[in-house]
Amino acid sequence: MIEIILSALLLTLIQSWLIPMLLNLGNLSFLLSNRDEDFEFSTITKRAQRASTNLYETLPIFITLMLLGVILDVDLTLSGSVWIALRVLFLMCYLGGIKIVRSGIWVASVVTLIMMGFNIVATV
Repeated sequence: MIEIILSALLLTLIQSWLIPMLLNLGNLSFLLSNRDEDFEFSTITKRAQRASTNLYETLPIFITLMLLGVILDVDLTLSGSVWIALRVLFLMCYLGGIKIVRSGIWVASVVTLIMMGFNIVATV
């Protein structure tokens, strides 16, 4: 299950740093600056930033549940993998501007976290 935790952290790094950087390679002077002045990002970059903010809201819960699973020897591999897959789909929908599907995927990811919690409680 440690691999799942590391995968979630890799997703966070890709989503919060790599994707926005790649979307802004044309603005290299801004990326290399102290960013003292405001800069108007593209729509897709703003979506990537909002998707990252959304990930930050549930990532601590996911990491906590996964660590509890490791400590209590509760296998959360499948549900952890599902959560990561849902978060990748959420990001793709957010970047693509697909609203309704994105919201459904978000709900599914939260339900997955709740199920993970229930799995831990049920085995204690």
